[in-house]
Amino acid sequence: MIFITALSFGVLTTSAIITDGVLCIDATRTE
Repeated sequence: MIFITALSFGVLTTSAIITDGVLCIDATRTE
């Protein structure tokens, strides 16, 4: 149970970091 929670939390964190990176790249490209 703890492992699944940690795994899902890691996936959420990774996807959030990727999303932030994509947004930053888009913002830089737009300017």
